[in-house]
Amino acid sequence: MTVETGTDGVVPFHLLGTVRVPLAGTLEVWRLASYGGGLFVPVKDALAGHDGGTYGGGRYLIDTIKGADLGFGATRDGLTGGSETRLVLDYNFAYNPSCAYDPAWACPLAQEGNTLPVEVPVGSATRERENRIRRRPARTERAGRGGPGQRSTSVSLWVGRVIAT
Repeated sequence: MTVETGTDGVVPFHLLGTVRVPLAGTLEVWRLASYGGGLFVPVKDALAGHDGGTYGGGRYLIDTIKGADLGFGATRDGLTGGSETRLVLDYNFAYNPSCAYDPAWACPLAQEGNTLPVEVPVGSATRERENRIRRRPARTERAGRGGPGQRSTSVSLWVGRVIAT
C-alpha cells in the first residue's frame, strides 16, 4: 500500500497487523518499505484538525527509524496458555510530523485504520491545549504491573495487543 504524504508524494508501506488499544479501538501497525524501514504507527484522534486540537493529519506514536520505539515483546496468556505480542504505545510521546510545521515537508498521514474515535489530548504536539489539559490516569494492561485494569501513573500508556493479519 502507498500512503499519502500531504504533498504530492506517497510512501510505500506493508501492513503488519493491528493493535487493540483498550477503551479506544484499534490501530494499524505498518512496516516502512522505504526510508530506512522499521515500524510506523501514526494516529489521528477526535481532536485532529479542530481549533485548539492536534494536527489534522495525525501524529506519530512509533517511528523506529527515528528511534521512537518504547518496545514490544511476547507474553504468555495465563488463561488460555496462548501467547501474544504486546507493543508499548505511550501517547505522552506522540509528536507531530514535520509537515505540521512546514508544508514543504512530505509526511505520511494517518489513514482511516489509524483513526481513534476518542480524544487523546497528550503528547508533545497538542499545540496551545498542551498546558491546559486535565490529566487523567488511563487504564492499562501492562504486563508485569498488576494486570488488566490497573491505574497507571502515565497519562496514556497503553499496551496494545498485536493482532497479525
